[in-house]
Amino acid sequence: MIKVLFAVLTALPFSFQIAEKKEMKAHARPPLEWVLDAAEQGDAQAQYELGARYLRGIDVELDHAKAVEWYTKAAEQGHPIAQFNLGVCYGEGTGVRKDMVQSTEWVRRSALQGFAQAQFALAINYERGIGVNRDSSQAFAWYAKAAEQGHAFAQHNLGMCYSKGIGVERDPAKAAEWVEKAAEQGDMLAQCTIGFYYLEGRGVARDVAKAEKWWRKSAEQGYALAQYDLGTCYENGWGVERNMAMAAEWYAKAAAQGHESAINRLKTLQDK
Repeated sequence: MIKVLFAVLTALPFSFQIAEKKEMKAHARPPLEWVLDAAEQGDAQAQYELGARYLRGIDVELDHAKAVEWYTKAAEQGHPIAQFNLGVCYGEGTGVRKDMVQSTEWVRRSALQGFAQAQFALAINYERGIGVNRDSSQAFAWYAKAAEQGHAFAQHNLGMCYSKGIGVERDPAKAAEWVEKAAEQGDMLAQCTIGFYYLEGRGVARDVAKAEKWWRKSAEQGYALAQYDLGTCYENGWGVERNMAMAAEWYAKAAAQGHESAINRLKTLQDK
């Protein structure tokens, strides 16, 4: 029997991705002069929007320093997305000198106002000790807040907290519950993880058909580990009819991404 592999990542790398309100992506944005006039009069929403335009070079020449200037004005008035984006700028050194303490402080202010993306980011910072002292209890608490708002990555990481006992007692059933919530939202890492849980009967009743289903969803999104695991399903007949050609096909997809175990299994099949 071929051994299935399982990703045990606890926290996804936080890429400091700028948050954007839907109106900034719309074609019918307010004219620049209106936004500028309102921003200069102290309107926090306009200040945020002006910062976003300077950051992206929308209707203005791209200028990261001006983006930080306007985000700061909005953030100091309590605009939660501006606070988060200002934290992102400090975290990446975009338009301002990189400062992880300042970054985390602005992310924290946004998180306290209930912005789920900031809550997720703050949880990662606490888990990894980025800009704050490492604190697994705080990490768990902030993952939970974001997860309860439907943030898929936070739901996955909350499940990992329950699985590994990070800031909370281990609880395999709750781990599976939260990971599956993330999987249902299309998160490919969560789909791969819940597939393993169903194969092993970890926190859920063992069900190889469900394991295969979730691995397929993840594999079809291009996740190499799930592609390898789906190959093992075809090689072993887990949830599908045994099919060595299909096993080789999925191993090849994972191997093309450099997955070492898939490379080895594919070579073994080809040598038979």
